[in-house]
Amino acid sequence: MRKIAIALLALSLTAALVAPAGAVSLLNETFSYPDGSLAGNGVPAWATFSGAGTDIQIISGTANGNSQNGPDDSRGFAAQSTTAKTYYCMNLTVPAGQPASTGMSSFAFLMDATTTNFFGRCYLIPAGATNYTVGLSPGSCNAPACTPAVWPGTLNLGQMYVITISYDPVAGSSEMWVQAASELDPKITTSVFSGTAPVNAAVQKFGLREGAPPTGQTGTANWQFVIDNVGVGTSFNDACASGPVPTNNSTWGRVKTLYRN
Repeated sequence: MRKIAIALLALSLTAALVAPAGAVSLLNETFSYPDGSLAGNGVPAWATFSGAGTDIQIISGTANGNSQNGPDDSRGFAAQSTTAKTYYCMNLTVPAGQPASTGMSSFAFLMDATTTNFFGRCYLIPAGATNYTVGLSPGSCNAPACTPAVWPGTLNLGQMYVITISYDPVAGSSEMWVQAASELDPKITTSVFSGTAPVNAAVQKFGLREGAPPTGQTGTANWQFVIDNVGVGTSFNDACASGPVPTNNSTWGRVKTLYRN
Protein backbone atom coordinates (compact mmCIF):
# COMPACT_ATOMS: atom_id res chain seq x y z
CA MET A 1 0.00 0.00 0.00
CA ARG A 2 2.83 2.36 0.88
CA LYS A 3 4.52 1.74 -2.51
CA ILE A 4 1.27 2.68 -4.29
CA ALA A 5 1.01 5.85 -2.22
CA ILE A 6 4.62 6.73 -2.99
CA ALA A 7 4.06 6.18 -6.71
CA LEU A 8 0.98 8.40 -6.69
CA LEU A 9 2.84 11.07 -4.71
CA ALA A 10 5.73 10.95 -7.18
CA LEU A 11 3.30 11.54 -10.04
CA SER A 12 1.67 14.45 -8.24
CA LEU A 13 5.03 16.03 -7.42
CA THR A 14 6.16 15.65 -11.02
CA ALA A 15 2.97 17.31 -12.23
CA ALA A 16 3.43 20.16 -9.74
CA LEU A 17 6.98 20.85 -10.92
CA VAL A 18 6.45 20.46 -14.65
CA ALA A 19 7.41 23.44 -16.82
CA PRO A 20 4.66 25.66 -18.23
CA ALA A 21 2.96 24.50 -21.42
CA GLY A 22 5.05 25.39 -24.45
CA ALA A 23 8.32 25.70 -22.48
CA VAL A 24 11.32 24.57 -24.52
CA SER A 25 14.94 23.66 -23.81
CA LEU A 26 17.01 25.55 -26.39
CA LEU A 27 20.57 24.57 -25.50
CA ASN A 28 22.13 22.03 -23.14
CA GLU A 29 25.91 22.29 -22.91
CA THR A 30 27.99 20.00 -20.66
CA PHE A 31 31.40 20.76 -22.29
CA SER A 32 32.15 17.06 -22.77
CA TYR A 33 34.94 17.73 -25.26
CA PRO A 34 38.67 16.92 -25.39
CA ASP A 35 40.91 19.34 -23.54
CA GLY A 36 41.86 22.35 -25.66
CA SER A 37 40.18 25.38 -27.20
CA LEU A 38 36.39 25.70 -26.86
CA ALA A 39 35.88 27.08 -30.39
CA GLY A 40 35.01 24.41 -32.95
CA ASN A 41 33.30 22.05 -30.51
CA GLY A 42 29.57 21.30 -30.39
CA VAL A 43 26.73 21.20 -32.95
CA PRO A 44 26.12 23.98 -33.79
CA ALA A 45 29.76 24.73 -33.03
CA TRP A 46 31.16 27.25 -30.61
CA ALA A 47 32.84 30.06 -32.57
CA THR A 48 35.15 32.90 -31.57
CA PHE A 49 33.34 36.13 -32.45
CA SER A 50 35.75 38.67 -30.95
CA GLY A 51 39.31 38.99 -29.69
CA ALA A 52 42.53 37.10 -30.32
CA GLY A 53 44.97 35.06 -28.27
CA THR A 54 44.34 32.17 -25.88
CA ASP A 55 40.79 30.89 -26.35
CA ILE A 56 38.49 29.76 -23.55
CA GLN A 57 39.82 26.32 -22.65
CA ILE A 58 38.14 22.96 -22.11
CA ILE A 59 39.73 21.34 -19.05
CA SER A 60 38.29 18.06 -17.71
CA GLY A 61 34.84 18.71 -19.16
CA THR A 62 34.49 22.35 -18.08
CA ALA A 63 34.96 25.70 -19.84
CA ASN A 64 37.76 27.78 -18.30
CA GLY A 65 38.09 31.48 -19.02
CA ASN A 66 40.56 34.18 -18.00
CA SER A 67 39.77 37.89 -18.28
CA GLN A 68 43.42 38.57 -19.09
CA ASN A 69 42.84 36.84 -22.45
CA GLY A 70 41.00 38.20 -25.47
CA PRO A 71 38.76 35.67 -27.27
CA ASP A 72 34.99 35.60 -26.79
CA ASP A 73 33.02 32.54 -27.93
CA SER A 74 29.34 31.89 -28.65
CA ARG A 75 27.10 28.97 -29.58
CA GLY A 76 23.78 29.34 -31.39
CA PHE A 77 20.24 28.10 -30.78
CA ALA A 78 16.86 28.74 -32.41
CA ALA A 79 16.07 32.46 -32.69
CA GLN A 80 13.53 33.49 -30.06
CA SER A 81 10.46 35.68 -30.11
CA THR A 82 10.90 39.38 -29.40
CA THR A 83 7.96 39.19 -26.98
CA ALA A 84 8.94 36.29 -24.69
CA LYS A 85 11.50 35.77 -21.91
CA THR A 86 14.58 33.63 -22.39
CA TYR A 87 16.48 32.08 -19.46
CA TYR A 88 19.99 30.73 -19.09
CA CYS A 89 21.44 28.72 -16.24
CA MET A 90 25.02 27.66 -15.48
CA ASN A 91 27.33 26.25 -12.85
CA LEU A 92 29.92 28.87 -11.93
CA THR A 93 33.14 28.38 -9.96
CA VAL A 94 35.71 31.14 -9.41
CA PRO A 95 38.85 29.23 -8.36
CA ALA A 96 40.67 30.14 -5.16
CA GLY A 97 44.28 31.29 -5.26
CA GLN A 98 43.95 33.50 -8.32
CA PRO A 99 45.35 37.07 -8.50
CA ALA A 100 43.01 39.59 -6.89
CA SER A 101 40.73 41.55 -9.22
CA THR A 102 39.90 45.17 -8.43
CA GLY A 103 37.43 45.61 -11.29
CA MET A 104 34.30 43.87 -12.53
CA SER A 105 34.00 41.91 -15.75
CA SER A 106 31.05 40.66 -17.80
CA PHE A 107 31.59 37.03 -18.74
CA ALA A 108 28.26 35.44 -19.79
CA PHE A 109 25.22 36.66 -21.73
CA LEU A 110 22.68 36.05 -24.48
CA MET A 111 23.19 37.48 -27.99
CA ASP A 112 21.12 38.36 -31.04
CA ALA A 113 22.28 37.78 -34.64
CA THR A 114 25.06 40.36 -34.25
CA THR A 115 28.39 39.99 -32.45
CA THR A 116 28.05 43.21 -30.45
CA ASN A 117 24.65 43.11 -28.70
CA PHE A 118 24.70 41.24 -25.37
CA PHE A 119 21.62 40.74 -23.16
CA GLY A 120 21.22 39.51 -19.60
CA ARG A 121 24.88 40.16 -18.85
CA CYS A 122 26.39 38.41 -15.82
CA TYR A 123 29.34 40.08 -14.06
CA LEU A 124 32.07 39.01 -11.65
CA ILE A 125 32.53 41.72 -9.02
CA PRO A 126 35.20 41.97 -6.27
CA ALA A 127 34.03 41.55 -2.66
CA GLY A 128 37.14 41.18 -0.49
CA ALA A 129 40.23 39.00 -0.61
CA THR A 130 38.46 35.63 -0.39
CA ASN A 131 35.03 36.46 -1.73
CA TYR A 132 33.31 37.90 -4.76
CA THR A 133 29.78 38.55 -5.91
CA VAL A 134 27.88 38.60 -9.18
CA GLY A 135 26.09 41.41 -10.98
CA LEU A 136 23.53 41.88 -13.71
CA SER A 137 22.51 44.25 -16.49
CA PRO A 138 19.97 43.69 -19.31
CA GLY A 139 22.25 45.31 -21.90
CA SER A 140 25.42 47.40 -22.06
CA CYS A 141 26.48 48.95 -18.75
CA ASN A 142 29.21 51.52 -19.25
CA ALA A 143 30.04 54.12 -16.60
CA PRO A 144 28.92 56.67 -15.59
CA ALA A 145 25.48 56.02 -17.08
CA CYS A 146 25.15 52.51 -15.66
CA THR A 147 26.25 50.33 -12.78
CA PRO A 148 25.24 46.64 -12.73
CA ALA A 149 22.72 45.46 -10.14
CA VAL A 150 24.65 43.53 -7.49
CA TRP A 151 23.62 40.28 -5.81
CA PRO A 152 23.25 41.15 -2.08
CA GLY A 153 25.32 38.24 -0.71
CA THR A 154 28.98 37.34 -1.16
CA LEU A 155 30.16 34.12 -2.82
CA ASN A 156 33.17 32.01 -1.86
CA LEU A 157 36.14 31.42 -4.12
CA GLY A 158 36.50 27.73 -4.94
CA GLN A 159 32.80 26.94 -4.45
CA MET A 160 30.36 26.07 -7.23
CA TYR A 161 27.15 28.10 -7.56
CA VAL A 162 24.14 27.75 -9.85
CA ILE A 163 23.44 31.11 -11.51
CA THR A 164 20.19 31.68 -13.43
CA ILE A 165 19.40 34.78 -15.50
CA SER A 166 16.39 35.84 -17.55
CA TYR A 167 16.07 38.40 -20.32
CA ASP A 168 12.74 40.09 -21.10
CA PRO A 169 12.80 41.77 -24.54
CA VAL A 170 9.53 43.62 -23.94
CA ALA A 171 10.47 45.27 -20.64
CA GLY A 172 14.18 45.49 -21.47
CA SER A 173 14.93 43.94 -18.08
CA SER A 174 16.77 40.99 -16.56
CA GLU A 175 16.48 38.89 -13.41
CA MET A 176 19.11 36.88 -11.52
CA TRP A 177 18.87 33.96 -9.09
CA VAL A 178 21.74 32.34 -7.15
CA GLN A 179 21.38 28.76 -5.88
CA ALA A 180 17.67 28.84 -6.64
CA ALA A 181 15.51 25.74 -6.82
CA SER A 182 12.63 27.56 -8.52
CA GLU A 183 11.66 30.87 -10.07
CA LEU A 184 9.88 31.76 -6.81
CA ASP A 185 13.18 31.95 -4.88
CA PRO A 186 14.82 35.33 -4.08
CA LYS A 187 16.11 37.27 -7.09
CA ILE A 188 17.31 40.67 -8.21
CA THR A 189 15.78 42.56 -11.14
CA THR A 190 17.17 45.46 -13.17
CA SER A 191 16.29 47.52 -16.24
CA VAL A 192 19.30 49.87 -15.94
CA PHE A 193 21.51 50.05 -19.02
CA SER A 194 23.67 52.41 -21.08
CA GLY A 195 23.60 52.98 -24.82
CA THR A 196 20.84 51.40 -26.90
CA ALA A 197 17.82 50.12 -24.96
CA PRO A 198 17.91 46.29 -24.67
CA VAL A 199 14.43 45.74 -26.13
CA ASN A 200 12.95 43.73 -29.00
CA ALA A 201 15.97 41.44 -29.34
CA ALA A 202 15.57 38.03 -30.97
CA VAL A 203 18.20 36.24 -28.89
CA GLN A 204 19.78 33.25 -30.63
CA LYS A 205 23.22 32.67 -29.11
CA PHE A 206 24.81 32.12 -25.71
CA GLY A 207 28.16 33.80 -25.20
CA LEU A 208 31.17 33.54 -22.89
CA ARG A 209 33.58 36.45 -22.69
CA GLU A 210 37.16 36.99 -21.60
CA GLY A 211 38.28 40.59 -21.16
CA ALA A 212 38.57 43.84 -19.25
CA PRO A 213 35.93 45.80 -17.27
CA PRO A 214 33.21 47.67 -19.19
CA THR A 215 34.05 51.11 -20.57
CA GLY A 216 34.42 53.64 -17.76
CA GLN A 217 34.40 51.03 -14.97
CA THR A 218 37.58 51.22 -12.90
CA GLY A 219 39.97 48.52 -11.73
CA THR A 220 41.75 45.52 -13.21
CA ALA A 221 40.06 42.22 -14.07
CA ASN A 222 42.19 39.17 -13.32
CA TRP A 223 39.23 36.82 -13.14
CA GLN A 224 39.60 33.12 -13.80
CA PHE A 225 36.25 31.33 -14.06
CA VAL A 226 35.03 27.78 -14.62
CA ILE A 227 31.66 27.14 -16.29
CA ASP A 228 29.73 23.90 -16.60
CA ASN A 229 26.20 22.65 -17.37
CA VAL A 230 24.94 25.63 -19.34
CA GLY A 231 21.26 25.49 -20.21
CA VAL A 232 19.12 27.93 -22.22
CA GLY A 233 15.35 27.67 -22.29
CA THR A 234 12.02 29.43 -22.46
CA SER A 235 11.38 28.71 -18.78
CA PHE A 236 13.42 28.65 -15.57
CA ASN A 237 13.01 24.88 -15.26
CA ASP A 238 14.08 24.12 -18.82
CA ALA A 239 17.17 26.32 -18.59
CA CYS A 240 18.27 24.72 -15.31
CA ALA A 241 17.52 21.12 -16.27
CA SER A 242 21.23 20.26 -16.62
CA GLY A 243 22.34 21.93 -13.38
CA PRO A 244 22.07 20.62 -9.79
CA VAL A 245 19.40 21.80 -7.38
CA PRO A 246 19.25 21.12 -3.64
CA THR A 247 18.19 17.51 -3.04
CA ASN A 248 15.31 18.45 -0.75
CA ASN A 249 13.85 20.64 -3.50
CA SER A 250 13.79 17.96 -6.19
CA THR A 251 10.96 15.57 -6.90
CA TRP A 252 13.21 12.51 -6.67
CA GLY A 253 14.84 13.77 -3.50
CA ARG A 254 11.48 14.09 -1.79
CA VAL A 255 10.32 10.67 -2.98
CA LYS A 256 13.55 9.01 -1.74
CA THR A 257 13.09 10.66 1.67
CA LEU A 258 9.50 9.46 1.89
CA TYR A 259 10.48 5.92 0.88
CA ARG A 260 13.17 5.76 3.56
CA ASN A 261 10.56 6.76 6.13
